Amino acid sequence: HCLGQLSSDFGPYVQQTFHAQVIPCLVQSMGDPSNPRIQVHAASATINFVEHFDSEELEPYLQTLLTSVQGLLVSQNPYVKEQALPTLASIADIAESEFTQYYSTFMPQLKMILLHSHQSNNHMMRAKAIECISLI
Repeated sequence: HCLGQLSSDFGPYVQQTFHAQVIPCLVQSMGDPSNPRIQVHAASATINFVEHFDSEELEPYLQTLLTSVQGLLVSQNPYVKEQALPTLASIADIAESEFTQYYSTFMPQLKMILLHSHQSNNHMMRAKAIECISLI
């Protein structure tokens, strides 16, 4: 939570100065399925951190970040999966045309989430999936 707030409050200085240290920590935290709460916070902080990037600054980290997000999308934890959606949308939005090569990887997953989130307790997941699909 703190990293996300620092990224918002002190961006783009934080991103320009500490990207090489922060992004690997975010990726590592998103990749730890034994701590879903940490995964959710890392995914959320990723949104705040990359919002001050342009597509050229994001490009060296794009594959690594998207691999981490893809792992979150297949999580059995609904909170982790739900947070992965806006994280993916944010990364794709900033990556712009660089995301094109990943479209075919993510779109089928997003459609499956949309198709399987009909229960009343999944309305937020469904909404975030629709938002994510519209942004990518």
